Amino acid sequence: MAKAPNGVLGPLRGKIKNLVFYVLNGQPVVRTIGKTYKKPSINQLANYQAMSVTMDLIRPITGFINSSFELEASGTIKNAHNLATSYNKKKALKGEYPNIGVDYSKVVLSYGELEVSTNLKMKLVKRGVHIRWDGNGGYGDDIVMILLLHPLSEYATFTLNACRRDAGQYLMEVTETSLLNEPIEAYICFKSADGRRISNSTYLGNLNG
Repeated sequence: MAKAPNGVLGPLRGKIKNLVFYVLNGQPVVRTIGKTYKKPSINQLANYQAMSVTMDLIRPITGFINSSFELEASGTIKNAHNLATSYNKKKALKGEYPNIGVDYSKVVLSYGELEVSTNLKMKLVKRGVHIRWDGNGGYGDDIVMILLLHPLSEYATFTLNACRRDAGQYLMEVTETSLLNEPIEAYICFKSADGRRISNSTYLGNLNG
């Protein structure tokens, strides 16, 4: 049974048959529940695999996207995880069922209007990954955010506040040295010092193949 605690014109709360009514972030939401016993179609199977691949991608980077998508999620019924899942399911997958995988060059970690610095470069060093950029664009005190994804280990190394934009370089240390011998997918984005603006994330490239 669903209830209308705010009157007949207010949002419902509760269950009516296979519909559940509730309020999420101040917005009324309804969703269906229950199982289907029909054999899934190829399109459904493809969607299931696409979602599974996307969730495997998102799982180790949750701490990063909670910050990088915080601005976009603010004031909406979506959260950072919802946004990251939606963007990457649409943009960062490749292949056809049953061989759907991730195109790491298209992974989306942030969307915004802040400028990205130019001349981005990286190289593998003994203690981690050394990243350089021109200190132009935006403001010198913008915060640099860096993420290294280690797909084989389903792990991520990241920092939400590496340094200021005008530093022009940063050594992203990787404490688990074995990870430096695995493939690494690297990303960077910039966030204003007051936290009100963020740049698009940029793919720095792959290390170790």
